Amino acid sequence: MNLNELKLLYVCTDFPYPPVSGGLVDMCNRIQALHSLGVTVDLIATVATEPGDPDREKIANYVRRLIFSRRERSIRGLLSLKPGQAAIRSALRRVELVEDYDVILMQTEFVSEILRNKTLKARVKIVRVDNNESAYYLQTAKAESSWLLKFYYLQEAIRVRNLSSRIFSKMNSLWFVSHDELELYRKNNPKSSQRSAFVPTAINLGLLDKPPLEGNQVLFVGNLWAALNRQALEWYINNVHSKLSENPAYRFVIVGSTRGRDRSWLGSVISRYPNILAHFDVEDLTPFYKSSTVFVNPMQNGAGVKLKTIEAVLRGLPVVSTQVGAEGSGLVKDIHYKCADTPAEFAEKVMELLNSKKTAHEIVRNAQSYVLDQYDQPKVLGRLLLEAVNQVGLQKPVFETKT
Repeated sequence: MNLNELKLLYVCTDFPYPPVSGGLVDMCNRIQALHSLGVTVDLIATVATEPGDPDREKIANYVRRLIFSRRERSIRGLLSLKPGQAAIRSALRRVELVEDYDVILMQTEFVSEILRNKTLKARVKIVRVDNNESAYYLQTAKAESSWLLKFYYLQEAIRVRNLSSRIFSKMNSLWFVSHDELELYRKNNPKSSQRSAFVPTAINLGLLDKPPLEGNQVLFVGNLWAALNRQALEWYINNVHSKLSENPAYRFVIVGSTRGRDRSWLGSVISRYPNILAHFDVEDLTPFYKSSTVFVNPMQNGAGVKLKTIEAVLRGLPVVSTQVGAEGSGLVKDIHYKCADTPAEFAEKVMELLNSKKTAHEIVRNAQSYVLDQYDQPKVLGRLLLEAVNQVGLQKPVFETKT
């Protein structure tokens, strides 16, 4: 049996189009990769509101069946013993499934309510481990200034840890987005080594670009509603930006998604700096990457892979990042990116890349070579799907990749 005879149910935490955040990029590109392998994909997207026809049509080109499950109001998460992100997706239990599937792929443990659906029939169960979600909530609690929110995120960290432990034990395969977290999991769970694997983020290799790296524009792209990104931007603006502003040609450009949430905090931070420009909810990021010379990821806290770093590499920008901003990606400092964890180091590394185009182009060349070799999603998915199917000993012939 070939992979084009495989039926897979992909359960997503959101509708993956348009891919305006790291998680959506990962889901959208994975769907396209599965389609390229010939896998038949039925998609369940948990949504607050259903997308319009143009966005549906984009994904419908790659899936056989598109199913929506309504996310409930977030207040439900506050009253549940489950993590809020799982509790608001409880409607997954009631989705009517009419097919028997060879594989169910869950985008994180937050969609695990699908496992309680009585109509679900799947031989192989796989979960995509985006991050150490418990660690993420702990880091978010530290980043929040509100004591009420700190308490909430600490409670969530405990709930997520319990859920993750329970769900992971039921899976045939665990697909980690972070190489670092995969190794930590294997160290703590040696018996699970055979069923855990590194599946790098699904990026669109078609975005590969080589901009001229002219000028003195520094770029940050990220979700502006996330507390950890807010913390990162405030750290950079308050500690690094003034050092770089000694160069009169330097300017800092911020591009981010707000999801309709309050963005006044950013306005108050940048209002005193005429050389900082902010753009919100932009559909096409290409012009910003093409006109920039350096990408910065000044993350101070967080868990898992920061997709903004990988996409910047793919788009052709040399990256200056903290260790946190590059963790789990496999990128090697001073070869694939410039690493800096103090304000002085950060400013120094940015200036080095602005002043030496030779160094900037060399860093980009090394990083893109690594990404093209290690982040080929169809190749990785094809191999791991075969392994997962064969490990459970299905009463079927061995699956073979398409030639």
